Amino acid sequence: MFGDTSLASDDTVVEHWRSSMSALDTTIGDAAYQVIHRGRIYEELHGVTVPVLAIAGDEDHAYPQPISGRNIAAATGGREETVPRAGHSVALEQPEIVAQLLLTHLEQSP
Repeated sequence: MFGDTSLASDDTVVEHWRSSMSALDTTIGDAAYQVIHRGRIYEELHGVTVPVLAIAGDEDHAYPQPISGRNIAAATGGREETVPRAGHSVALEQPEIVAQLLLTHLEQSP
């Protein structure tokens, strides 16, 4: 979930989410299975008519680029951004950067 930089730091966010995830019921495995065994996201986005901003962390080991961003952006006519020092939980690891990317995207969207 978290990138290498976050895991190596002394961040309370990582500890908070680690504790929260550890406390989840074992049925979370069903949801994880569905995510792991889902179809290709490119086909799922067929027909989307708004440009999607796909934000990915450069330390995302679960769905690294191009899976997290480039393919999603290409499928929707949107764009992708790769955030440094962030993993799959990019919005938790780099919230200020993600917020600015979202504001810019919304300002530029038709």
